[in-house]
Order: sequence, then C-alpha cells, then structure tokens
Amino acid sequence: MRVCLFKIGWVVLGFIFTAVVLPSAQAQTPNDQLETHIPPREHQEFLRKAREGELVRPGNSQRQQLRLSQIREDFRRIQLINAEKIRPALMTNTLDYKNIAKASSEIERRAVRLKSNLALPDSGEKTESLDGIAESYLNQIKRLDKVIWNFVSNPLFRNTETIDVGLAAKASRDLREIIQVSAWLKTKHD
Repeated sequence: MRVCLFKIGWVVLGFIFTAVVLPSAQAQTPNDQLETHIPPREHQEFLRKAREGELVRPGNSQRQQLRLSQIREDFRRIQLINAEKIRPALMTNTLDYKNIAKASSEIERRAVRLKSNLALPDSGEKTESLDGIAESYLNQIKRLDKVIWNFVSNPLFRNTETIDVGLAAKASRDLREIIQVSAWLKTKHD
C-alpha cells in the first residue's frame, strides 16, 4: 500500500509539473510564428533575386527562351566549326587562310554572343595581347583549338545545379581568349 501511494504521489507531482511549470516555460519562448519561422529555400532564393533585381518578369519568358536557344546553337556551332574547319587545318601542310579567316570570324561572332548571353563573371584578369606575341599563324590555330576544347569541356556546363565560381571564371577567361585569338586569326590571313 505504501508503494502504491508513493507511485501515485509521483504521478500527481508529474501532473502538477506538466500543468504548472511547462506552460510558464513555454510563455518565455516567442509565440509569434513569424519570429521563429525560417522560410523554405525557394522563398529565400526568391527574396535574394528580388533584392538583387534578378526577377524575371512575365513578359521576358520569350526573351529567355531566345537566349537559351542562342546559347545552345552558339555552343554547338563553335564546336562544329572547330571540328570541321580549324582542326583539319592543323593536319594539312598548306593553310587555307581565307577559309580559316571565315571560320574564325564566325567563331568570334558566336563567342561574343555567348559571352553576352551567358553573363559569366569577369575575372578582372587581362589576357595577353596577341600583337606582341611572335607566334606563328599555325600556333595560333592550335591555341584556338585548345581553348575551344577547354571552354566546351568545362564542368560548369555539365552540372547546372550549382555554380562553381572558379569554373565560371575559367569559362569566362576561355571565352575571352576564344574571341581574342579568333579575331587575330581573322585579321592576319594575308
């Protein structure tokens, strides 16, 4: 009987603790859900875009679709021109300067549009001026082939879930170099 009363005493004490102490402890925490609520990730991203002026207005969806199709087309055409015109020029004994100049012109035009549409960060680094470089025309063709390959094989374009700032800066440098070398090849064909 004594053990039974002892157990009942603990149960009553537990009930009193729950009824009196817990509500007073809860009263010390904020009741306002807005003070403790953390918005979901999508909402946080929306707020960041709103602060930075990156929100897409409803009328811009056609423009965005156009930009995306231009990016895909330019990305593909740069690779095709390189594979069909630039790389074969490296395998021949005689260079067709006019054909290389035409291909370089299209590569430059598409690279400039890619740079505009991709909006990659500018690393602030300056690329070497080609006017002071005493490299041969053939070496510049090799350089263009290599930098196009570096650009299109950048992991930044395979993983679109996250953006690596270092890879984006490398893509920006490569694109700037593609523009520079292709412009040089276009003008030095005589």
